[in-house]
Amino acid sequence: MRPLRSIIGAMGVLLCGLVSLLDAAPPSTAPPPPTAREADADPAAIAARIAALRHTLLPGLAGRKWSRLESLLAEAEKAEKSDDPRAAVHAWSRVRLFLRSLEGEHEWRTSPNGDLQLGKVTLHRADHCLSIPARYRPNPDMPVEVICCREGAERAYETLFTTPARPLHLQTMLILLGATNGPRSGKNDGQARGDLFDLRIETPARNGTDKQRWSVAAFLSSDSDTPLSQAAWIFTGSTVHEGCFTADQSGELILGWDTGAAVLVSDVEDIAAGQTALFNAPNAPLPPGAEVTLYLIPRHLPEKPGKKEPPDP
Repeated sequence: MRPLRSIIGAMGVLLCGLVSLLDAAPPSTAPPPPTAREADADPAAIAARIAALRHTLLPGLAGRKWSRLESLLAEAEKAEKSDDPRAAVHAWSRVRLFLRSLEGEHEWRTSPNGDLQLGKVTLHRADHCLSIPARYRPNPDMPVEVICCREGAERAYETLFTTPARPLHLQTMLILLGATNGPRSGKNDGQARGDLFDLRIETPARNGTDKQRWSVAAFLSSDSDTPLSQAAWIFTGSTVHEGCFTADQSGELILGWDTGAAVLVSDVEDIAAGQTALFNAPNAPLPPGAEVTLYLIPRHLPEKPGKKEPPDP
């Protein structure tokens, strides 16, 4: 198994994304690639869009599915040269539908203010942090082993928050933010510990009320004297195994007890090792089911000139 960073880096895809998206290079004078709608029009437009996407993050994110798309494209181009027009139409239709599916799985947007969004994960360039939408899902009958997981994940009954965001997208955006993943404790085979993040919970301003903010510690209690207010979350990162991103399979983004594939885990060793159990705080500041935004704020990442410090959690 290899970390996602090494796989994407080996393909050169991540570096292309960093240069084109984060270094604010001047816009190209070349005509833009055809949109997905334009690509529906004819084979040449479909092929042109695939060619443009080869220089983005999509091939690295899609993995085997991108290889499958390239195979379908080769089949369609071969069918185009045959004497069977119906076979060519069918082949190009398969390419078009598969391409549309891939773009839907890894939808990429750039906001007017410069923020970047991959799926449901947003990189806030001015504040130098990430955010994901979530819901507060406490289960008073169970200890909290998972801090945040996908909606419908196997261990959702042990989580504090659920989210529609994918672990793969979160890890990719952490790398784009400049974070480095690593083991949760000290040096392991010469590798430094992963970067630390604070986790802040925020509710939107509604009906004339202001935004409300809390540290995740406001939603937790423990069975020991372990202080939770200063706890951080280590970017350990997940891996790719047999073509699958393992954290996407578990659906787990942030863990307390380090018992599965996830992207971040508690930096408190007693919690990560399962020696200290976490529980839902009896007097949590939000009702079950409340919609929130989770912010991941780096503690020690280098800042680019002109960027402001993120607010304290």
